[in-house]
Amino acid sequence: MEEALIARLRASDFVAAATGRVGGRPAVDLHERKSDEPSAFAAAVVTIISPGRTYDQDGADAWQRRRVRFECFGLSAGDSIILKRALVAELEIARVVAGVSFMKSQLQFERSFDPEDLATLRIFRTIADFTIPSNG
Repeated sequence: MEEALIARLRASDFVAAATGRVGGRPAVDLHERKSDEPSAFAAAVVTIISPGRTYDQDGADAWQRRRVRFECFGLSAGDSIILKRALVAELEIARVVAGVSFMKSQLQFERSFDPEDLATLRIFRTIADFTIPSNG
């Protein structure tokens, strides 16, 4: 599911328009931000924070409802918020990517933080947690 989710977000017109670029692709990565270059902002870091597995008497359910955190980094508060909005717009749509069916996701939590200084850059961060139902 993680690979399909990253592929989905990088292919999204909503998300691609709101991110910087790393290696010619939208700056959306699993577990880490790949670059501190100004051209790599805004950037999203994706982390699975709950496996979302459910069980019944027959074993594991085919549908998983993972909780996924998106950390949106920008060179301005507006950039990080715009990226968060792009993620919301994309994830609230059901899609099939690389054989993984994603149902409509639900935004569960969001928070913006005070800016942090990183070398010569001032970085703004907004986090958003979603419940993402998928069959993979």
